[in-house]
Amino acid sequence: ASWELAETQISEVGSSVQALLDAIGGGGVASLALGGLGVPALWALLHNCLGVVLPVVLWCCASLPKAGGSGKKVKQGQEALHAVRVALKGLLAALQTGLGELEEVV
Repeated sequence: ASWELAETQISEVGSSVQALLDAIGGGGVASLALGGLGVPALWALLHNCLGVVLPVVLWCCASLPKAGGSGKKVKQGQEALHAVRVALKGLLAALQTGLGELEEVV
C-alpha cells in the first residue's frame, strides 16, 4: 500500500508543478514583464518549489530499490514500485519540458 501512496503523491506533485509552469509561461513575455504576475510566480518556482522538489526527486531516484532480475520486465508483486518509477520519470520530464518552455518565453 505504501508504494501506491508514493505513486499517487508523486503524480500529484507532478501535476501541481506542471500547472505552475503552465501558469507562469502561459502569459508569454507579457506575464514576465516588470510588474507582471509571472515574475513573483517564477521566483516562487525557482526559489521555493524547485529548491525542495528537485533534491527530493533525485534522492527518490537514487534510493528506490532496484528491480530484481535483468531487463525491463516488471516482476509480479512489484507493479506498484514500477508505477513509482514511472511517476518519477514523468515528474522529471514535466520539469525538463516546462523549464525548456519557460526558457523560450524569456
